[in-house]
Amino acid sequence: MSHATPSLLPTTPRETRARRHRYLPPGPSWHTAAWNTVTFARRTLSFLQELREFYGDIVTLPTVLGPWTLVFHPDGVRHIVQENHKNYGKGGISNQVLRLTLGNGLLTNNGNSWLHQRRLIQPVFHR
Repeated sequence: MSHATPSLLPTTPRETRARRHRYLPPGPSWHTAAWNTVTFARRTLSFLQELREFYGDIVTLPTVLGPWTLVFHPDGVRHIVQENHKNYGKGGISNQVLRLTLGNGLLTNNGNSWLHQRRLIQPVFHR
């Protein structure tokens, strides 16, 4: 017996990409990746401020290194960095580039080494 319902699974690579992008937070169009990368490098703070004002507290920023998800609201940052840090890994080419630029710090480090660094700096943020 055949059913007339369409398949829920994507059948082509294009459909797969379209479905994956459908669930990402709002942000600039994907064809602006090169422009976004250059703008981010040239005027980082003002560009991030513009993104937050236009798209809100969570933004998907397409770059030539792949999409970056930016979280601006303190509650979202707390959720990622303090409460659920084990669920959010850092990887990919963009993290490697940042690590070459910034070194092995809280922003680029992962795992036990990151946890050790976090514990060392934690007292600075308490009264």
